[in-house]
Formats: sequence, structure tokens, C-alpha cells
Amino acid sequence: MPTVEGELRQALGKSLEDWLAVDFFGYHVGLFRLRPVVWQVVPPSGCRRPTPDLPFSVFLDWHQLDADTLRKVRHLYLQPHLDAARREVERTERDVVTAREAGNLSFRDERELERRLQEQRARRDALQALADKLEALLRPHALRVESRSDWVKAKVNEIIAKGYRPHRDYGVRVNIEPLKQAGILPPDAERIRG
Repeated sequence: MPTVEGELRQALGKSLEDWLAVDFFGYHVGLFRLRPVVWQVVPPSGCRRPTPDLPFSVFLDWHQLDADTLRKVRHLYLQPHLDAARREVERTERDVVTAREAGNLSFRDERELERRLQEQRARRDALQALADKLEALLRPHALRVESRSDWVKAKVNEIIAKGYRPHRDYGVRVNIEPLKQAGILPPDAERIRG
């Protein structure tokens, strides 16, 4: 008898975890006609699509957003991952130095250790970039908004003027814009306009 997980894997063509990490947000943006109610926050990556090996990803429920949501994401959820990534880099850097001083590493083993160190540094740097973007959103600033509507432009700057403070009455389009401009949403967020 097939399991639910097996049925989902067959229907999605990949594991549910991978589908959520990579495909969910794009599907959700289309499903909700470019006004998604669940937002996926990921490390900034330019225009790349998320991959299953994201160092961090969190889903935000639009209906539950408040002035403290991004602060909580930054300090309660992201910070432990960032601290762990920093410790991993430090430990691997010590391992590299110790192994080189001992002189008992083969060329192949040293390359593998260096590769692992580079991956860990990239993970740490991605997490730090996300932390920096979240901190920037929490500080007062203004944004240049591409919109046909002066109302949208004014309201986006109103919710960011004292640091990101969402206002549900202004809708998804206004409230998602600062996160979109920060580059912490998957590329499908660029479809959200108006």
C-alpha cells in the first residue's frame, strides 16, 4: 500500500520538502493571482531560483504579519542557524590548520577539506546576508517603488518609514514590496506588480 509521502512524491515529481523549498512560492503566487498570502523568505541570491539545499527558509503568513515578525525571524529563527554556521567554519578552519601543521594530509584529503570549508563559508555568508537584509528592513528608510499608482508608492513608503511595519489594510501588494526589493523572496515575487 503506498504511503502519503510516496503519493506526494509521485504527484510532485520530487519530495514534499524539495517542492516546498523550490516550487511552492511560484505556484502559490500564481494560485493567488499575484497576491500571495504565504511569503517565503530566503537568503538573497540575485535572480536564482531557490534550491533544495537552501541554508535557511521560512514561510510567513500574511494574515499574521505584525511589526515584530521580521525581528522574530531574524533573532529567534535565523540567529541560531547563523551561530551554528559560524562555529562550523571556525571548527573546519582549525581542522585545516591542524592538519597542515601535522603534515599528514594527502593532496586529495586537503582538497576535500578546503571544498568543505568553502561550502561552509558560502552557507555562513548567505545567512549573514539575510540577517543584514532583515536588519536593514527594520531600520527607517524610503524606497523607490515602480507602480502606476501614487497611492501604492505612498503607502509602501509609509510602512517602511519607521522600519518595516506592515499594515493589513494596505494589502499584499504594498506590504510585500519592501521584502521584494530587499531580495529576500524567491524570484517569482517579481511577478507581483500593480
